[in-house]
Amino acid sequence: MEPILVSEDVAQHILSSHGQLHVPRSSTTRPNVMVKLLQREHGIHSSMRGVSTECINRSINQHFLPTRSVPVLRLASRVVCGSFSQDGRLLVTTRQDGRIGVYNPNQGYTLAHEFKADYIGWSINDTALSLDSCHVAFCTWSPLVYHCNMFGDYTKKSLDLCPEQDDHFCVFSLAYSNDGYQVYAS
Repeated sequence: MEPILVSEDVAQHILSSHGQLHVPRSSTTRPNVMVKLLQREHGIHSSMRGVSTECINRSINQHFLPTRSVPVLRLASRVVCGSFSQDGRLLVTTRQDGRIGVYNPNQGYTLAHEFKADYIGWSINDTALSLDSCHVAFCTWSPLVYHCNMFGDYTKKSLDLCPEQDDHFCVFSLAYSNDGYQVYAS
């Protein structure tokens, strides 16, 4: 059953602002995302005259972004951040209680390893996985950046990035370089 306001401009505006274009088509045909992308790139919107590019982007994103969430883990503390390995075989999460968990998504998100970070302040701000997925770098509400072997003795090495004795400095974001030999911090 169609909503009562389908023919009204208000309904069209609401639908388009949420990326749900009301374009009449047969119920058996799905919109072709590649055609929409091509039309957007060339400025051709034959079936969507008067529709903004932002609305078209939302419509395209609906095919790639999840529209509902499904819990895969229940943990005692809030997850602050997470990173997948490049091959998708590992998920590293950091929690507000200072625990770093390494999970295997291919086996139902089973816990492979877990270790505790020291001196975290309020929480761990970010993590970065090495290209070989054997090391993790993480930063906290302190001027230290930690580097840890995830599959060995969990020895954590820290690097103090604070140039002077300033207790108002911390790192919020980390990334490994493309060659995997450097860690960038900001």
